[in-house]
Amino acid sequence: MSKKPKLLFSLGLISSTLLPLISTSTRLDGDAKPSTPVEPNDPSKPGDKPVQPTKTIDPKFDTFAQEHQKILESGLKSAITVAISFLKNEMAKLDADKKIDYGTKISKKVYLSKLINYFTKYQEQIIKEHDKYGFNITFPYALSALKKFQRGNIEFNNKKYSNVLYGTDKDNAKTRYDRIIKKELISNLNQEDNFISEKRFKDTIQNYYTSLAQEIGKIIYSEKHVLKVDDPDNGFHLKFPDKKGNNQEEGKIEISAPKVNGKATTWDDYIKSKILPRFLEFDLIKNQEYKDEEQKQKSPKKPPLIPPLVPGKPILAPPVKADVEALPSLEPQIRAEYVNKSISELNNLINSANQDKFFFFNNPVNTRYVYKVVSIEQSLAKVSIEDINQPSIKRIYTVNFDISKQRDAKKQLIRYNHVQGIREVVIQFYNAVGLDEKLLYQNLANDNLINTVFGMVDQFVKTIYSDNYALHQEEDIKYWSDKLATINDKKTANSAKNSAKNLFLTAVATSTFNTQPTWSALAQVFDSLINEYTQDVFRLNNKTIKSNIDVMNKQYASKLKVKPDYKVETIDEFVDQIQKDVYRLRALANYETLNMVSWFNKYTAKLEYIKKEFLALRDLSNNLAVNEQTYQKFHEAYLFAQKSIDKNKADVKNARFNIGITLLVVASIVHLLFIALMVINYKTFKQRKIRSLYILFLAISIIFFIAGINLMLL
Repeated sequence: MSKKPKLLFSLGLISSTLLPLISTSTRLDGDAKPSTPVEPNDPSKPGDKPVQPTKTIDPKFDTFAQEHQKILESGLKSAITVAISFLKNEMAKLDADKKIDYGTKISKKVYLSKLINYFTKYQEQIIKEHDKYGFNITFPYALSALKKFQRGNIEFNNKKYSNVLYGTDKDNAKTRYDRIIKKELISNLNQEDNFISEKRFKDTIQNYYTSLAQEIGKIIYSEKHVLKVDDPDNGFHLKFPDKKGNNQEEGKIEISAPKVNGKATTWDDYIKSKILPRFLEFDLIKNQEYKDEEQKQKSPKKPPLIPPLVPGKPILAPPVKADVEALPSLEPQIRAEYVNKSISELNNLINSANQDKFFFFNNPVNTRYVYKVVSIEQSLAKVSIEDINQPSIKRIYTVNFDISKQRDAKKQLIRYNHVQGIREVVIQFYNAVGLDEKLLYQNLANDNLINTVFGMVDQFVKTIYSDNYALHQEEDIKYWSDKLATINDKKTANSAKNSAKNLFLTAVATSTFNTQPTWSALAQVFDSLINEYTQDVFRLNNKTIKSNIDVMNKQYASKLKVKPDYKVETIDEFVDQIQKDVYRLRALANYETLNMVSWFNKYTAKLEYIKKEFLALRDLSNNLAVNEQTYQKFHEAYLFAQKSIDKNKADVKNARFNIGITLLVVASIVHLLFIALMVINYKTFKQRKIRSLYILFLAISIIFFIAGINLMLL
């Protein structure tokens, strides 16, 4: 018996106490008279065209600098208070840590105490002369002081910041980034008038200093910058008082000045050197965010409304944010056709419109991120990573680049085919679940499905970058490159690609996700979705579903020129059908085979079909009344459900027919064997044991024959 409550059955279980609520409706139109329609503008009359307002500098702009100074003083004061509190809290946690080794504890304790002293001692000076103490505030000064500012791109700490605003050489130094960053790392784009309104100015500046207080902890302190005690190159020394107390206060431990890369410095200079780059990154990010927000205001784009996969269960998980910082710093790979090019020749190719012809990266899974070569030196390559969904989000890094290891054209061809093979597999998977290369997980329209697919993709990434997989991959690349006759040997290259697919699919098949085989995870999700439909959706929406069926029969069947034969029972059957398909997917996910590529084609085909089934079920069982805009969609979903049911019945019938044929063949063989034995052993037939054996053969053949006929006729 099906574990779900049938829809028709559940219709009769509505409590009488709910009937008044269900039957009562509120008419929004009522007796109200329609308002007078507004006549559209006549495009033939120029005077009727809407006039765009002329942008002007805010009349209160001259007060912005003074307003910023007030917010700066209170904002920095709050940030410093938070900073001291944060550092003292870190000190308390350090004191409570009993597992940390003595040297590390002393090193951290000294650094934290120096930081606390820095902010306590220079609190007033930081507010008045913040540049001297590592807080090179730039964006707020530019926004508050410049009626015309420069737009440009800035590269800092191997990261690119696009469309930031700043002052020119003639402007106040505090509005310019070239007082800190080399001019060659700043590329000017154009000059713009500063049309910011007073309200937006105050909101932006206030947000800047509020965010500073929130992020001050990671700006001022990082464990990787803790200098080690007794390290002669990057550390400091402790000088304990001698017993006589000579040259020292009694009982006081002296902390020496630190050394960085073997050179002596002061604690203040060291702390400032660590704060400055992290604060500057903060300032540039806030600057870039201002441009992004400005673009959103100019051309607001509403994302398409994606109805939840389970009606009444909206997506609660926040969208998966781009995190280019977490991506691996991959080395560029030269395509086989260009392995003999020199460094200068490769640099000339970089500016080509289609870089993919010359370079590739081992990035087959994270398809929403594009790696591009920026420049190549003798042993280093500068690379950018860009999110194709948000091109403004970029990261630039420098990585070792050993061109001598990429001169083997055969190996590079096989390596490229390995990457392409895995890419084809994951894109096939993405398409099956309803995604594409952009990996917009929200399009999956269900939290459970989003989290599972995201987790599986994460598992794919971990697999291809694992040491064990890399070892097997290199062995496979060597095997196929040895078999490759020339780089034009497409047959061997394709064989290598298929081998890469098998290797990847096998590796994933042996991994686990949430304590179960990775490929089984989606079957479990779909099973839970069925439960949500049977336990919640049909219970809550049964009246609407029945009403929609009735409306389709009475009102829209004639418009569609079809027979008014829509039935609620079809939806019940459809749910049973989906349940069977989910069971088949689970069985397929656990199926063991040597030909993983062939298996994967069947797996993704079933996955894609089940996703389509759920989309159709969603359209058939939501709580929205069918109307002129949606009846066609309801009809298409109903047709899909009917075809799915009919297809399953045909598959079952074919399976029965094939089994029936098999049983008839077996019955015929047994019957022929019976006749042959009768002829050969006619004289012994009268023996009781032999006769019993013959009768058994005859009975088996008759049973198989009858069963076969019955299965073929069902």
